[in-house]
Amino acid sequence: MNNEPSSQEIADDDNRPATKGDVREDLGELRRALLAEIEGTEGRLSQRMGQLDHKIAGMKEEMGSIKEEILRHFDVTVENIRSDPEGANADEISAIKGKQAQHDERITVLERRSGVI
Repeated sequence: MNNEPSSQEIADDDNRPATKGDVREDLGELRRALLAEIEGTEGRLSQRMGQLDHKIAGMKEEMGSIKEEILRHFDVTVENIRSDPEGANADEISAIKGKQAQHDERITVLERRSGVI
């Protein structure tokens, strides 16, 4: 009978000392697992960045159209502000001219009555 442990028993024995080869092998497995996780994370981040870039581009486009709409409303408001005094002045001038015409008629009537004309 052989008292030496089998290779399976040695592999399952947590109390046996680790060799440099065991440590290298474990570190290699750990390194491969970490690299795979990092690559997966980079892929997800890249995908998310693409989505965010797309959303930002859409927001910029929307902001541009909102800006144009605001400028149009501003232009209309300025035009209304500008035309209101012009219209008021035109109305006042026509009223003055109307009174002037009435005044001239009255003077003519008075001059005829008094015999000046």
